[in-house]
Amino acid sequence: MHNQEPVALPPRLSWKEDLSRNESKEFENTPRTLNKDYIKNILKDLILKSVQRRIRGLDRVGMLFSGGVDSTLLTVLCADLGVETELYAVGSEGSPDLNCAEKVAEYMHLPIHIKIVDEEVVREYTPL
Repeated sequence: MHNQEPVALPPRLSWKEDLSRNESKEFENTPRTLNKDYIKNILKDLILKSVQRRIRGLDRVGMLFSGGVDSTLLTVLCADLGVETELYAVGSEGSPDLNCAEKVAEYMHLPIHIKIVDEEVVREYTPL
């Protein structure tokens, strides 16, 4: 592993909230604007808007679910937005990921459908 010099942020950062419009918001890369709460609120708002766009008009969604940070965050947002959510997980018997997915689904009181994949299943779907 080699050491890399840290990459400086550009003097201005920008993002588009609405990809259908040609407008972007910018802020100066200064200690005044780059504080944790400010960045956290921007990120939270953008992630929430992104999920809202993707579930617009849906009453139910199915989520490929590992119980990790990404799938759990998306699942919580869907539930918070009032969308019925069913979870789906795939893995090998005794897999730590499947165990985690089951525990998180149980904690969230959401149904989870688990498919165990073993050598027989792999051979069935893998051409020789």
